[in-house]
Amino acid sequence: MSRQILDISDQANLGAGSTTQTGQVSSGMDHSGGPLHLLGIAGMIVGLPALVIFWIPVLGWLLMLVGLSLSVAALIFSNLRERPAGFAIAGIVLNSIALAIHNFIAMLLTIAQGFLQGLASILVDIVQAFLDGILGEIYQRLGPFAELLDLLSLFF
Repeated sequence: MSRQILDISDQANLGAGSTTQTGQVSSGMDHSGGPLHLLGIAGMIVGLPALVIFWIPVLGWLLMLVGLSLSVAALIFSNLRERPAGFAIAGIVLNSIALAIHNFIAMLLTIAQGFLQGLASILVDIVQAFLDGILGEIYQRLGPFAELLDLLSLFF
């Protein structure tokens, strides 16, 4: 019976701070991860501007990759040391969203570029056929002078 009472009292004191076997007072949640905690915060902080400037080619990619790398490293180290990983997860989410938006817009621009190149090719063909028709008719009407124009075009 006394063991059950001791377990309940340990659980009640866990939030307020309990004494470990070494005599140190330990709070229930240890949020100080030292440099690793700062690594997660840095990944999250880099992720915030990455969401805003993802469209700048070099700077956007650099921020996304640095933020994602910092956040993943913080998540791995916090899991190894069994520490909270909230900032690391937030950094991964922010940088992943920025990367997804960037890739979606790049895909749309690639599709639009292909469409516009196809449209330009069609327009060039139409204009060339139109001009060939007009110039062909002009050459027919010029008759003997058409050969003279061909000779002059070689020099100019």
